[in-house]
Amino acid sequence: MSNGSVGTLRESTLHAQIKAWYGAPEDIFEEKVNGYLIDIVKGDLLVEIQTSHFQSIRKKLLCLLQEHKVKLVYPIPVNKWVVRYRSSVEGPFSHRRSPRHGIAEHLFEELIYISMLPLNPNFSIELLFIEQEDLWVDDGKGSWRRKYWSILDRRLVNVFGTQLFAQPVDYLSLLPKNLPTKFTSQDIAWQSNFSRKLANNMLYCLLKMDLLTHEGSRGRSRLYTINC
Repeated sequence: MSNGSVGTLRESTLHAQIKAWYGAPEDIFEEKVNGYLIDIVKGDLLVEIQTSHFQSIRKKLLCLLQEHKVKLVYPIPVNKWVVRYRSSVEGPFSHRRSPRHGIAEHLFEELIYISMLPLNPNFSIELLFIEQEDLWVDDGKGSWRRKYWSILDRRLVNVFGTQLFAQPVDYLSLLPKNLPTKFTSQDIAWQSNFSRKLANNMLYCLLKMDLLTHEGSRGRSRLYTINC
């Protein structure tokens, strides 16, 4: 974006800004490895920044992890602002804070698509907790959920911190601290104050990582225990 106009970019501004923030002068950017373009090469570590769905990068990760260490950097928008434009050539007319606040547990909404990869010792994920701007334009071509406004770009405003998941056991830190020895997805949802669906996604991933065991049921809900 420049001079008050909005443009569609092959690489979103958010992705480019995170790459610049995360990289160091001695790193190599946009390097081809095994036929794939890598965002950042840090010595023997390949860093991939993913600002959208993990499903789209699954094949790439499976290939690279056969021979390389790979870190997936995933931004979580703790605060998000929506900047509205009437057209792609006019300046913004509205700037408001979104009611949705990202939390680390939202990682499981995407991790379900690559739930076995944390078992690979070459694989790690680093969450980047950020403040983000989404640029919307009233072009009638967007999702009905946004009343047909399109998202033309995303921008990084601030970075609050990071959280690294280097091995499967690290993901257990996202479970509520006061769970009973045997617990259900509802127990997780109540204690964490998020949806039952997200709790089920979390349980699915933790089971795939061999971190949980089924231990019977409570009514219609399955019971789980932590393996370690």
